[in-house]
Amino acid sequence: MPSTVARPIRNSSPNASSPPFDLLRHEILTTFAPVPDHALEEIVDTVFLPLVH
Repeated sequence: MPSTVARPIRNSSPNASSPPFDLLRHEILTTFAPVPDHALEEIVDTVFLPLVH
């Protein structure tokens, strides 16, 4: 797996960075259980990483 360097999201509104956290909160509130690793990976891979690239 290639390594990635965390960089701040630049030139974006605060609303652009909220979807990953909204999805995480949704997972927590709908299941009332710890978020499974596969769900975290999906949120990071499909939503968060495209925002920071």
